Order: sequence, then C-alpha cells, then structure tokens
Amino acid sequence: MRLTDIVIKNEIKLINIKPKSKVKAGKYTYIPYKLEIKCSYDKFSKFISDLEKNGRLINIDGFRYAFLGKSDSSLFIGSLTLVVMNLN
Repeated sequence: MRLTDIVIKNEIKLINIKPKSKVKAGKYTYIPYKLEIKCSYDKFSKFISDLEKNGRLINIDGFRYAFLGKSDSSLFIGSLTLVVMNLN
C-alpha cells in the first residue's frame, strides 16, 4: 500500500509531502520524505499502526506533534523513509 493510500484510508488531511533524493545502499533504496499532516491524535496513532503493518520497511526519523485546539493536531515527520529491496 502506498503512503498516500494510508493517509486517505485514515482520513488524514495531507498538508504537504516532499520527497527527498533517493539513496541506494547495496540491495536497498532509501526514499525519504518530509510529510506534514493534520488529524486528531487517535487518527495519528492509527496512521502509525498502519505504517507498521505495511509491506515496506518504513523508518520515521523524528516528528513534531502540535495540538491546535479541539480535535485538530499537526504533525511534521522530518524524514519518513521507505526502504525498497532491489531485486537486481
């Protein structure tokens, strides 16, 4: 499942997604992203759970979570990396 599919499935507002340069290391390709979303804490925890269950290895290098009032929050993931194994 693609990252954007997981965002949509969890009804999360995607504010910004910015891919960074791919890095190849042996049989793996690291594809980092900067991601900003807006959601409740409950939706955020479900989102993280769904990332863990995804078929790709995903590493979250760090995040900043800000409470904006009522049930809205903003999340900035500094680097979310999808790791893809190269079969070549």
